[in-house]
Amino acid sequence: MELLKADVRSTKKIAISTELPSKPLMAVVDEELLTSALLNIMLNGVQAMPEGGTLMITLSQKEDLLHLNIKDTGTGIEKKDLVKIFSPFFSTKEKGCGLGLSKAYKIIRAHLGKLEVSSQVGVGTNFLISLPLRGMR
Repeated sequence: MELLKADVRSTKKIAISTELPSKPLMAVVDEELLTSALLNIMLNGVQAMPEGGTLMITLSQKEDLLHLNIKDTGTGIEKKDLVKIFSPFFSTKEKGCGLGLSKAYKIIRAHLGKLEVSSQVGVGTNFLISLPLRGMR
């Protein structure tokens, strides 16, 4: 997270907002893999805000699931592209290789989690990650 904040501060007018519970939430995860997945999703959000904006990160628990929302106020994703964004090599960016979100999706699924996305062009995109508190396969 600190790496992302440093990158954002040095290049763009982007605010990072976090909403975290008062008590820590614990889940059994591969820290390195999950960090990679989260960075890919957050970088995607930052890149979608070339004129600046806000990246909001919210962590909560509902029953036996940890919910992590990553929401940006960027350009949004067209409906026709939403079904493709987790496919390897799909990118709407001129210089993108299309592996970041695909990799994030696979990592979250390996943790028995779900990755859902909703988006509105001109408004922004929301990624909802749901992870079981019990572990990974």
